[in-house]
Amino acid sequence: MALVVPRLADWAVVDLITERDEVWRAVVVHADGETPVRHEELEGPMPPIPEESPMPLSRALRGVASTLAGPQTYQGIPDSGIAVEQGRLFRATAMHSAAIAPIRSPRAVLGALTLGRAENPEPFAPVDLPLIEDVARRAGLALDNARLYQRQRKVAETMQNHLLPQMPGVSGLEMNVRYLPAPDASHVGGDWYDAFPWPTPPPPWRSGTSSATTWRRRPAWRRCATCSVPTPGPSTNLRAVSSNGSTRRSCTSPTSPWPP
Repeated sequence: MALVVPRLADWAVVDLITERDEVWRAVVVHADGETPVRHEELEGPMPPIPEESPMPLSRALRGVASTLAGPQTYQGIPDSGIAVEQGRLFRATAMHSAAIAPIRSPRAVLGALTLGRAENPEPFAPVDLPLIEDVARRAGLALDNARLYQRQRKVAETMQNHLLPQMPGVSGLEMNVRYLPAPDASHVGGDWYDAFPWPTPPPPWRSGTSSATTWRRRPAWRRCATCSVPTPGPSTNLRAVSSNGSTRRSCTSPTSPWPP
């Protein structure tokens, strides 16, 4: 918003179409001097997009074209709920001139950008539309990339959660686990945990944690931990398995028996 408010307009409004095809007035910003100030009282859900309305915002949300508008545009009988909300916006902001452009991605229409002038006495002209369309296009690319990243992260998190081990039920023992993803950016990876029967007494159970690649090595770790052949320990065995793979990655497995 700092690119357009207050350089191009006194007001900037972003209406977004959600993945459920609902319209949401996501951002309303006003220039208070050089500082953009958000007006949350003007934000919120919007009526559905009319299919044949000739009004500027309705056309932009359908991806038809960018348009100039003013208070007189919405003084007549409104043809849709969106026209009612847009008329209310003009009255609340005292905008005397506005330019409305679609926000597009390469695949779909994502919303609409409304730039308005109230304190600036110069109205928008048709020559301003190409610049505003370019701003809206860049906003559409950024929004599309953000939504794509969110979808990919959601898929990765869902897969990650399905790969986490299920704790076994044991009479007289209550187990609680907590999984924290490793990198803050992707929220994928991190420490793993496991608990399983250890057939050789005295300790009947063993639990442990390991690094982000260990879910692929967990079967080998269990086999090493339950192996009846005397070995230096499960951790040493797992390090050997990791170093013999196609890639060398750090993989540790601190373990603790229960009962102690």
